[in-house]
Amino acid sequence: MKKIIITLAIFIGSIAAVTAQPRAIGLRLGYFLEASYQHSISDKGFLQIDAGTAWFSSGTATLTYNHIVLEPNINWGKMCLSVGGGVGGGYYWGFASRYYGYYGYGWRYGWAGVAPIVQFAFTFPFPLQVAVDYRPNLGVRIYGKDYDYYSSRIGFNINGLFDAAFSVRYAF
Repeated sequence: MKKIIITLAIFIGSIAAVTAQPRAIGLRLGYFLEASYQHSISDKGFLQIDAGTAWFSSGTATLTYNHIVLEPNINWGKMCLSVGGGVGGGYYWGFASRYYGYYGYGWRYGWAGVAPIVQFAFTFPFPLQVAVDYRPNLGVRIYGKDYDYYSSRIGFNINGLFDAAFSVRYAF
């Protein structure tokens, strides 16, 4: 009986520890439409995972660690300013326009790089979080063979500079 009580106490304690971790899940709308998940790993830090698409012609995924810099106490919610960084990457499989007379071919490239982030979030007393962030993806773009006259090449991921977004998440 003693072993059952100890096992039950450890089980209930582990469930309480897991559910006590602040988390948030929702959507991030910017250059991409992404599903977003945040999980707290300490009092001053959390992981954020974003995965999504842009115009259904690309896929992207980003993992960042955010460190909370400022968290003032106010009566009607919780504000949070965080900075951090991580890694990100994706693939674009666009289509050529009819203007050039090519059908079925288009720009195809993958990208990978580092992803610094600055985020301002506000969590209401009820479980809703809204956030604004800037998360450029700084790295390389690796082109595949394009049309008939371009060969494979490597360049800078210029579109990664424009990734500012608005997020709405359910905080639990």
